[in-house]
Amino acid sequence: MTRDRWHTGFVDALGTGGLLGQVEGRTVADVLAWLSTTPLTWRKNIRHVAIDMSATYRAAIRTGLPDVIVVVDHFHAVQLANKMLSLVRRRTTAETVAGADAPPTRSGRPVAACYATAKTSPTTSSPPCGTRCWATGRSDRHC
Repeated sequence: MTRDRWHTGFVDALGTGGLLGQVEGRTVADVLAWLSTTPLTWRKNIRHVAIDMSATYRAAIRTGLPDVIVVVDHFHAVQLANKMLSLVRRRTTAETVAGADAPPTRSGRPVAACYATAKTSPTTSSPPCGTRCWATGRSDRHC
């Protein structure tokens, strides 16, 4: 079985959790084509559909299964919440640790810009540019 980001998978989330079907593509037409291959009685028994936050999938479900309740699946809701929390954390930390009145770093960059870069970099856990570590007060080489 092939699995990649351009395929759409249909999973039984309440029953056995098994794969119901998989189609190549992520368009409304792809989803509706798969739904048309399922028995009408089966489709009429569907009450809830969990999807990621794709407008395409929502449109497909609204067209193919107009009476169901559409919900966002747990994984994607938590993923979005974590992204937003990280964004607010980085912004707030940059504003409080390195306010507008903070002197520039050795490179001339504002401290806030360096701190924001550090928190988004997968290779560092401390502020670059010679800034002070917020936890220890030591320079970035010793943080």
